Amino acid sequence: MNLIDAVRFEIGDNDSDNGIFPGQKQFDRTQLDYAAAYEGVTEYDNPTQMEIGRVSAKMLEMAAAAWATQPVESELGPMAEVNKTRTHLRALAAELRAKWGFGGTSTVERIREAPNYSGSGLYVLPPGIN
Repeated sequence: MNLIDAVRFEIGDNDSDNGIFPGQKQFDRTQLDYAAAYEGVTEYDNPTQMEIGRVSAKMLEMAAAAWATQPVESELGPMAEVNKTRTHLRALAAELRAKWGFGGTSTVERIREAPNYSGSGLYVLPPGIN
């Protein structure tokens, strides 16, 4: 199975009439390419389960961010579903991150000395922060 189909099945975005993005849209190839590059995945034809998991987590994070831009005027009725959808997508992404981690830059490469860090132990920077 190729990366596109595997990610669609993993995140439940395989129905063209009922995608996970606002407006019931499915993710497009540009979004998948971004997520794959972010996770350091270059092989689309025969991805590993870890690559599928990481790209799926990124796609869920992107969908949650898209839902966060939707206007919420009240917590009643359909608009309450916007918050529930965003929260649900973030929770699913967190589960996949806990299982598969982050791609691209390894955790070891993100360990930095943090001069103002008052906690104990190592401080690990999130991906994309130098």
